[in-house]
Amino acid sequence: MILATDLLCQKHNPGPGHPEQIARYQRVERALRESGLEARMRRVPARVPSEDDLRLVHEPGYLELAQREIEFGYDHLSTGDTQVSLESWAAAKAAVGCAIAATEAVMAGLSKTAFALVRPPGHHANAAAGRGFCVLNNVAVAARYAQRRLGV
Repeated sequence: MILATDLLCQKHNPGPGHPEQIARYQRVERALRESGLEARMRRVPARVPSEDDLRLVHEPGYLELAQREIEFGYDHLSTGDTQVSLESWAAAKAAVGCAIAATEAVMAGLSKTAFALVRPPGHHANAAAGRGFCVLNNVAVAARYAQRRLGV
């Protein structure tokens, strides 16, 4: 099994008391280690997603807006209920990079399965908005990447 993760994913901080917090990441990491599963997993490094990769799913205007709001220090995106911090853009891109790296590893035959331990989560973001704690849609970008770049 493939494990894709990046230390940048730990930098996302939606604020005290928020349900999507670093402790969730740390619990999964600990469970993988304590169960012995981590020792059987092959780590793959995240790749840095290009703007073209992100645009496979997200509208350019949204990408510019999200990056600008995060880098200007907004505590939440104006597009929805997604709280962010100064490190959230880097963390969100790293999360996408992990999903792509996991997809590439499976498609290259390194394993039949992969797990991307990432945050912020990405399954609720849509083409033009962050939603449900998600800045970028990791799953959708990885799926579209597999279709457009890997011929799936």
